[in-house]
Amino acid sequence: MKFTDRTIQSLTIPCMRKVRIGEIDQPFILLNANRTRLSDYKRNIVRENYPFYTFELVEEGKGVVEIDNVAYEVKAGDVYFLPALHTHHLYTFHDTPWIKSYFVTYGKLVENLLASYGLSAAFHFPGCDREVFLPIYSEMIELFQANAPDLNEKGALLTHRLISLLAQQRLRAPRFSIPVLEIKYYIDRNLYQHFRLKDISKALGISVRHIIHLFKTETGQTPYDYLIEKRIRLSENLLANPAMTISEIAALLNFTDQYHFSRIFKARNGIAPSVYRKKLVPKS
Repeated sequence: MKFTDRTIQSLTIPCMRKVRIGEIDQPFILLNANRTRLSDYKRNIVRENYPFYTFELVEEGKGVVEIDNVAYEVKAGDVYFLPALHTHHLYTFHDTPWIKSYFVTYGKLVENLLASYGLSAAFHFPGCDREVFLPIYSEMIELFQANAPDLNEKGALLTHRLISLLAQQRLRAPRFSIPVLEIKYYIDRNLYQHFRLKDISKALGISVRHIIHLFKTETGQTPYDYLIEKRIRLSENLLANPAMTISEIAALLNFTDQYHFSRIFKARNGIAPSVYRKKLVPKS
């Protein structure tokens, strides 16, 4: 996407600084940087075709980030980025709300840097060292607040440093074989769909028996356990929405029925979904 006079106005949305005319053709523009807490009224964020790159560091709490319907559970110490022109859905758990540092950018430089470091599709970086990564975000926030003429030049250098560190972080992360990564990706993008191991087998060209063996050997759990764990974590956030019945949540997440969902939820959390909901949404 290229800036024109018409698109300037799209960058003066709330919480974004106004873009100077001379910045239009720059390869990197820093639009915002801040530290925030996702409070009760802003725990669920949905953006479609969002035109900016956003880099976030979770300082406290945990939640879920969905990028084009692929879900990532993130927690304190994790860094993730939201790619431009994709659909993003972010929500934090009510008992562990997020406190995050973030910055928002526009321009081709970020896209090119991510591609150069092989990170274009590596959105989530768990377990980052707070002492290494937090200073970069703090410096970016101070830079943004100062709004100096060289804001974009210094912001580009900080972003390059961050992406370089993320590439190193990725090398230190647990490594899975390509088939196991493909299995995880298939499950992650079909959390709301009904599917069987036969469907994964057909899609990947691997036998069901081999899928189970590979996945359990490398992750310590079966594909079914991984799927159920993901769906239960999603259900915990959905239960905080009083407009949805437990039966509707069970159907959305493709459990057989409400009783099947309740039985599995209780087996994993020690309490029934109805009890969990009452703790989240006390009566007024």
